Amino acid sequence: MRLFSFYQKLLAIAILCFGVSGCIINSADDDVSSGSDNASFLSGKNLFKEKCANCHGDDGGGGSGGPSLIACATCNAGSETLINKISQSMPLSNADDCGQSCATDIATYILDGFNNDESQDLTPFFSKAVLLDSQQTLRKASLNLLGRLPTKAEIQQVEEFDLTGLDTALEEMMTEEAFFTRLTELFNDVLHQNKYLPGEAAINLLTDSEYQNRRWYRELNLCTSNCLTDEEKSQQQRFSRLLNAANDALAQEVYHLINYVVRNKRPLSEILTADYTMVNYYSARIYGIEEQYDFTLLTPTDDNYPSDTLLLNDGLYIQDPKDFRPAIVKNIPHAGILTSPMFLNRFPTTETNRNRHRSRMVQAIFLDTDILAISGTRPDATAAIASSTPTLDDNMCTGCHAVMDPVASTFQNWDSRGRYRPSRLYNNWHTDMLPRGYNGKIMPLANNVDSSLQWLAQQIVDDPRFARAIVKILFEGLSGQKVLPESDAAYQMQRQFLANVERLLIDSNMKLQAAIKALVKSEWWRVTDITDSEAETIYANFGSVRMLTPELLDRKIFATLGIHWLSSNQNRLTSTRSNSFRVLYGGIDSDSITKRITDPNGLMVAVQKRMANELSCRAVPLDFFREKTQRLLFPHIDKDQLPGDPALEVEVKNNIVHLHQRLLGETLTSDHSRISQSYEFLTEINFMGLADIAEDGSWQNRYLDWACGVTRHPSTGAELPDVERVSNDEQYIIRSWMALVNVLLADPKFLYE
Repeated sequence: MRLFSFYQKLLAIAILCFGVSGCIINSADDDVSSGSDNASFLSGKNLFKEKCANCHGDDGGGGSGGPSLIACATCNAGSETLINKISQSMPLSNADDCGQSCATDIATYILDGFNNDESQDLTPFFSKAVLLDSQQTLRKASLNLLGRLPTKAEIQQVEEFDLTGLDTALEEMMTEEAFFTRLTELFNDVLHQNKYLPGEAAINLLTDSEYQNRRWYRELNLCTSNCLTDEEKSQQQRFSRLLNAANDALAQEVYHLINYVVRNKRPLSEILTADYTMVNYYSARIYGIEEQYDFTLLTPTDDNYPSDTLLLNDGLYIQDPKDFRPAIVKNIPHAGILTSPMFLNRFPTTETNRNRHRSRMVQAIFLDTDILAISGTRPDATAAIASSTPTLDDNMCTGCHAVMDPVASTFQNWDSRGRYRPSRLYNNWHTDMLPRGYNGKIMPLANNVDSSLQWLAQQIVDDPRFARAIVKILFEGLSGQKVLPESDAAYQMQRQFLANVERLLIDSNMKLQAAIKALVKSEWWRVTDITDSEAETIYANFGSVRMLTPELLDRKIFATLGIHWLSSNQNRLTSTRSNSFRVLYGGIDSDSITKRITDPNGLMVAVQKRMANELSCRAVPLDFFREKTQRLLFPHIDKDQLPGDPALEVEVKNNIVHLHQRLLGETLTSDHSRISQSYEFLTEINFMGLADIAEDGSWQNRYLDWACGVTRHPSTGAELPDVERVSNDEQYIIRSWMALVNVLLADPKFLYE
């Protein structure tokens, strides 16, 4: 009993280090806050100064020994949770010093003095900001979430019902497949599971002793090299298809779990508490559980029906690789993401690390708690540590280890390879570490000894910080901005805003859609400009105007131009090949590069200019090749109509209005100064081009560059007859439009969203 009492004292340190995060304070100087009980409030104020202020600051804003208590996770969970937290574990120096009455009064003071919702009206803070209207917000959300422009039906819905219509449109958007691709990106920015996508990288993490069938596709005796005949080439194609279908499903099983939970509107807590994993037919064969389901078979009419099956004509291995099902791997006590072999390998451990890295990452990702930020002194190599168990009884160590080690101990049934190895069967756990626990609570061994991660998962999702962590992932992923540090002038406003979203998420039974809708419709996400230059310091981090990531920019290019930026059929912005611009343009590879660059540098600006130049060259002639009713860029003008012809000024300006709307999202009239500037630029370029042609006189100058012209059919590749080609530009019309489109593609309104 004395041993467990000692552990509990140490574990209590976790409460302070875990519970809250700092912020700029509200004023609690008034003796009685609105809505509080006078006596309880005054008593709590005195008790707070006596027992709490030394760590948390006189005004609750945080101090050297403890974080802020304003809009903190425990504060947002309600008075009962906060009272229990205080009575059971505070103050750290003597957790038994503050009983139920004391804790009730202190909680009253914290909630009414520092967290009174009546003092958190954010409306005044947006009075000097320009917000996107509902239509502009619809476009921004559609491009961000789906990588497409809004449909006519969505536009009409928002026109008729404003933000209510936007709410309905967002709900529908979050059922489209493109949304789940975007969701995978948002979570990959913190989980980095895409490291294992190439080749057999994910499959190589498993062992033959554990999964004897992990390379089942190699047992089919298919040709894999030096394949010469048509049948051998088809076999090689099949081998690659099966390998990729199996490896990719394994590598991204975590994201398929998240998508399954969100798609079916299940509580997001299930991403940790799920007693299953997600498999398709090809990864199910690796786990030896393919018989659990009759997976959907592809038919020859399906777009992704494999061509190797047509050639071999045997009807084998045509299960849809996109058909993912929840499944239970034999003898595995699943705990959602926590027990995925990919997650466990991505955040590995060693004999000396003892799962502490896993503990730190779980708390950082799912609890928004940075263990390394806990205040205290970390001893260096020269420090004199007398104890043989300093993580248990040395004050220089216990502050962090009391938070980290109990969670690390819950991973003791999983080894460095991510294999399930119950410690009671394979080896005893380290005796110089705190026992399995969480946030001051020791895990009961009964019914949990072999499934401690299931117990841990439930503790995490029951913690208010889980909602906080999820909202942070969504906010940073959608806005491209980091959550503000407490030193920022706008921190308190942002913390209260995010706390409101966290409440909405919890009140919705943890439906992710509720949080995304709240973020997208919020004033914070819709700020686009400031009307008062003196307020720039406060408003500097408002809104979510961000440089588009390589993935978002690629989708916007396709949404607006109808083509991708390609080189040798490889995507310039998203290809994993070394010659792509994905990493150079601030992207990540989920391996050695895991942080996105959000502010452009010289190389990134060069990429932007090259993109605008190459795409305007390709997109403009291609659009003129299309039938006028099918054009994306030029529905009002033809390739033989001179921009400078006064008789065509109306048509030309109408088309410029269309380009500004489609590419930049600007709704302008034909007499707007921006349209006039573009019109003058276009006609001046045309005038200069015609003069150059007349002066040069050579026939080459009358044709488009070979890389720009359309000489083969875009769909079939068949060579076009001269009359259908878009290559002759004797009047410098096409190149004039290319110049204008080039300028618009390089405009910050295109590159940022």
